[in-house]
Amino acid sequence: MTTTAHGPDSTAGTGVIGVIGVGEIAEALVTGLLLPDTGSVVVDSVVLSPRSAARSARLAAGDPRVTVAADNAQVADSADTVIVSVKPDQLAEALEGVTFRPGQLVVSTLAGVDLATLRRHTGPGPEIVRSVPLPPVARRAGVTPLIPAEPRVVAMFDLLGGHLAVPDEERMAAVTVITGAQTAVLQYVSVLCDWAAANGLDPASSEMFVRQSVAGLEPGLKDASKQVSELIDRFETPGGLNLQLRTGFFDETVTGALLSQLDALHDRVRGSDRG
Repeated sequence: MTTTAHGPDSTAGTGVIGVIGVGEIAEALVTGLLLPDTGSVVVDSVVLSPRSAARSARLAAGDPRVTVAADNAQVADSADTVIVSVKPDQLAEALEGVTFRPGQLVVSTLAGVDLATLRRHTGPGPEIVRSVPLPPVARRAGVTPLIPAEPRVVAMFDLLGGHLAVPDEERMAAVTVITGAQTAVLQYVSVLCDWAAANGLDPASSEMFVRQSVAGLEPGLKDASKQVSELIDRFETPGGLNLQLRTGFFDETVTGALLSQLDALHDRVRGSDRG
């Protein structure tokens, strides 16, 4: 697969951004876009759907550029770029009665919903982009997979941390699976915290120690010049504790179970695309 990850390097005006479905991801997107000193992208205003009323009201109260529309149709009528961020099974209901204009930009955050399915619900007019943003976009620290890499959307997500250009739907399915693995990594950290507390350490201070230890891996993970296997080698010594735990835990059975669950997620995502 040929993909490219980029950071901020564009200048663009997004005009009016409309948001249909104001859940956690949509809030993260709006929060990130409205941070001060945008530099590369100018956000004129944001129009939110009235769904998730408390969240929409909170965002509107926090920035004069944010307003709440009467309904989803008004969001689309008001916006140059429309972010659709509902649950996949809510797509038809959310876009019922909504009309998109030729040349208007629709950005979907719906995992596993392919471009053809989105097109059936938007009609022939708008340009459509699939995206898979994660919560760190709220602090402009999330690289977001995109298909296609439409320049205006690239500029927007580069502001939010960067973009990953994915060449086709099949590879987008694989990328989507990886986004579903985030809490499994956190569960590993949670088990370490629980073990520490069970072995007599103060729960609060030991949890902070574990969290800071894991957070300390960030510079190495962000260093694209080194593979993850090289990071492992850097932390391990022959006969050391790290080596013993890693090889003892990630044996053939556990690794096989993880790969099996990733395959199951892949089947689910591709099934959604076909459906």
